[in-house]
Amino acid sequence: MSYVAWVVDPEKAVIYLHDGTALRSATNSVPHGLLDFASDWFVGQDPGDPARRYRGAIDEIAIWTHALSPG
Repeated sequence: MSYVAWVVDPEKAVIYLHDGTALRSATNSVPHGLLDFASDWFVGQDPGDPARRYRGAIDEIAIWTHALSPG
């Protein structure tokens, strides 16, 4: 089992992966503006390309209104 967290703030986006042995991360330093969530959004699939999708189980999704620290 793995734990994945994606943290987006105005200056950057960071994805964290803990695979049971180590915590790894990757950072995208491009500014990220606010987006309106008035339309559909997808977890595990790219709506622009249905072939790009996660093939596995996804469990316990949570969304916060602020960026969390790695801890």
